Amino acid sequence: VAGLAAGSKGTGRNRSRWVRPPLRLPPSPAQPSPALHQFLPPNMDKSEYIIISGLCCDNTYLDTAPTVCGAGESECLCCASDYVLCGELDYVPRMCTLLPGCAIIPKFGCCKTVDHYFPGEAALAKKKDRIVCDATCCGCCYETHYFKDPECACRSTSRMCCCLVSEFALPCADDVPKTFVLYGLMLYPKIGCCVKVKDVMPAQVAPAAEKEGGAPPAAEAGAVAAEAMGERGAVDLAEAE
Repeated sequence: VAGLAAGSKGTGRNRSRWVRPPLRLPPSPAQPSPALHQFLPPNMDKSEYIIISGLCCDNTYLDTAPTVCGAGESECLCCASDYVLCGELDYVPRMCTLLPGCAIIPKFGCCKTVDHYFPGEAALAKKKDRIVCDATCCGCCYETHYFKDPECACRSTSRMCCCLVSEFALPCADDVPKTFVLYGLMLYPKIGCCVKVKDVMPAQVAPAAEKEGGAPPAAEAGAVAAEAMGERGAVDLAEAE
């Protein structure tokens, strides 16, 4: 009898002893893969540009809401330059040099990188390691030339003039769409008329769309995790009973 009682007690302990399985949180949303070669600044949004002509990685767009009269970016092996005419762009620094490599605006420096003159500037993250070799600022116009580490871009240019924008990349860059368009009629990569850039390659050039469908806010993620934990706990309790 004592043995049976001890056995029943041991069985009861074994039944009451259960191990909580690991908590399974909802999977995080998939993040877009980084571009192999990104020519344009990350904060430049061309998602609303209408493609009016294109031949492979040489495209022309119509910008229905221009912010400057003129602007441009160019890269060629270890050299790069940018400029703005009548306007302001946060990813184009306003600088001035007295001698080649000797900057006096926004502060003094000789053969320094962009990060030296604009430390921690998020809009200039892509250019922070470039060495400023020449810069001109004259009222509403400013232009800067740089030396940079050679990349895979043999030649890349982007030009804006009022409502017209053109860009070219050789070899093709991941943020420059590969198209065949004539007078607004697109034949590749899809058939359509007056197609916007975000309809062709939204992952690289439509940050607004990524924000709408990107990762949920921290509060929402916490609520989802709490709900999942509650459901897991209820299941564990039922299994224990």
